[in-house]
Amino acid sequence: MPATAHYVTLHPRGRLDDDTFGQTLRREAAAAGSTFLDLGVWPDAQFADPAHLNGAGAARFSALMRDEVARLSGR
Repeated sequence: MPATAHYVTLHPRGRLDDDTFGQTLRREAAAAGSTFLDLGVWPDAQFADPAHLNGAGAARFSALMRDEVARLSGR
């Protein structure tokens, strides 16, 4: 899931912790034979709070997921 820059700063070691978490997710996805989609940091305007999307963010996220599913299914 995407997050805000503020959300990243809430980790004890900030970006380092966020990067370590992303590496762990990539490793777990690869081990499961899955695709990991890193959506990174999005503008605050697309969030209701530092970690939860609002309507605009949800629409963007849904479109990205739709496009990724289509790409993975060869459509």
